Amino acid sequence: MISQALYKRHTEEWWKGKRVVSLQPLRNAWGEMPAGTRLEVTRKFSGFNLESLPCTKCGFRLRINKVPPSSLDLAD
Repeated sequence: MISQALYKRHTEEWWKGKRVVSLQPLRNAWGEMPAGTRLEVTRKFSGFNLESLPCTKCGFRLRINKVPPSSLDLAD
């Protein structure tokens, strides 16, 4: 789990591009990603803005915003 202290300690530039894993299902209006999904941080603002890795068959990527750090773990 990414602690609030770790989230605050690093700048947006440090977080951008980091790979994380969801610890619980994440959803938005377009769909739901199950726990264990690997995602990439695109922005740090009121939580994380995330983008899923592209589907190997069709290339689809799902984006989700304002995910709390406690819902994620570092994958790198």
